Amino acid sequence: MTRFVPAWTLLASVATALALSPLGCGNGPGAGARCGDEALPVACGASCERNSDCGEGLYCGTDFECIADCIAGEKDEYCDGAVCSAVGRCPGSDDFGADDDISDSEDTTDGGAGSAGCIDVEVDFSQQLPNVLLLIDRSGSMNAGGGFDDAVADAVSAGDYQLGDCPSNNDWRWNVVRDVLLNPDRGIVAPLEGKVRFGMSLYTSLDGVLDGGTCPMMESVPIAVENYDEMLGIFHCSDYTNGGDTPTGPALLEAADILAGVDLPGPKVIVLATDGEPDDCECPDFNSGNVPASCNDTRAQEIKDEVVEAAGDVAAMGIEVHVINVSSPDNAGLQTHLADVATAGGGESYP
Repeated sequence: MTRFVPAWTLLASVATALALSPLGCGNGPGAGARCGDEALPVACGASCERNSDCGEGLYCGTDFECIADCIAGEKDEYCDGAVCSAVGRCPGSDDFGADDDISDSEDTTDGGAGSAGCIDVEVDFSQQLPNVLLLIDRSGSMNAGGGFDDAVADAVSAGDYQLGDCPSNNDWRWNVVRDVLLNPDRGIVAPLEGKVRFGMSLYTSLDGVLDGGTCPMMESVPIAVENYDEMLGIFHCSDYTNGGDTPTGPALLEAADILAGVDLPGPKVIVLATDGEPDDCECPDFNSGNVPASCNDTRAQEIKDEVVEAAGDVAAMGIEVHVINVSSPDNAGLQTHLADVATAGGGESYP
């Protein structure tokens, strides 16, 4: 049976995956205190006269406060990958010994240009917002079929899930995904829209490219902060595409191109929501008579493998792929497939 994850749990998991963590600062060795880092001792920022007045992994800075430029004993990006010293300084910096008193530091330069140990550093903090594209399967199977409605009813009875606010059909896959993402009180987007640049793409096709059609068909909202209303404006209740197909591999690659074109700092992430049975633009519907004979069971498995490969290609572009899994509860193959997609994309699969 599918285990439903409460929206707040998914929110916390996705927030962690998006690296919504304490900010670093500076631009290299000696760039300044990282007292906001959870890995540093609580004594960070205490008054001091010498290094020995500070906690482990800290040194006494020129403002007579305990600070650290890096995490002692660890390879640190601020040290260009070198191992941070025992007092929280990068190799090659003016690293006082454990008992040096910085208030008595003398000029050690030949020309008397100033103390080698008293260097003032101005630190600039810059927040990096994640760039997240919500990629939503709009195919004709995003209803309550395959026992999904029973799984929703069981989750509601167990207290693991609360039905959404659509006028009807709140046990459909489409409406459950809408609720988990966009519910104003419990959804993922609303509390994060000022801290994450979100975009959205709804994808499907109608017979792929067999009759000269567009594949994938994508309705999108550009990536930006504070665009909850715009996403809600295209994600209407029960608005999946009747008879629509599931070209997940091509849609993943097109979503990656959208993110690649976002010239903004911060990690890039795709959150894919799908029921898991993919097709492609040349084999859009394996249950239809309007497909080539080559669209057989062997090709269906190949397409699944290609979706996993596409997720790996996206990850190689530096974009993580996470999956909201709304596949049929009793279809172990689809459950495994979506877990494989998430693993290849460097992300997680959330039921």
